Amino acid sequence: MSFIFLKNVASKLFTGFLYGIGISIALTIFFFSFEKGYSKLSNKKDFEYLDFDETVELEIINHSIIKSSDQNIEIIGALYNKSEANWSGMEIEIELFDEQKNFVYECSDKLMNIVSPSQKENFKISCGSCDKAIPEYSSYSLKVINAYGKKQLN
Repeated sequence: MSFIFLKNVASKLFTGFLYGIGISIALTIFFFSFEKGYSKLSNKKDFEYLDFDETVELEIINHSIIKSSDQNIEIIGALYNKSEANWSGMEIEIELFDEQKNFVYECSDKLMNIVSPSQKENFKISCGSCDKAIPEYSSYSLKVINAYGKKQLN
C-alpha cells in the first residue's frame, strides 16, 4: 500500500509540475506580448517638442510705445507665428537706445498664450521700475528671445 501511495503522490507531483510549466509559459508569452504592445503605444508620439533658436519664425508686428513716463513705458504690438508649430511662453525683450544708437536699457516679459501656426497674438508689455527712472532714449527694438514649441506629427 505504501508503494501505490508513493506512486500516486509522484504522479500528482509530476502532473502539477507540468501544469506549472504550462502556465508559466503561457504567462510569459502573455506578459511579453503585452509589454511589447505597451511599449509601442507609449513610444508613439503625436507631437515633438522644439527648441527655440534664431530660425524660429515668430515675427513681432505693428508695435509702438503707447505710454511713456520717467519710470515706465508700455509697448503694444502683435506676435505673428509664421512657423508650422504651436508656440507658448514667448519671452519678448525690449532694448532702448539713445540718439547715437547706444544701448541704454532693457527689459523683457512673457506671453503665456499659445500661438498656433498662421495666428496672431496681441500683447501689451510694461517696462520700468518703481524706484529708478528709465534713461533717455530715442529708439527701441523688440525681439523674441525664448519660446516653447510643439509641432504636430503626421
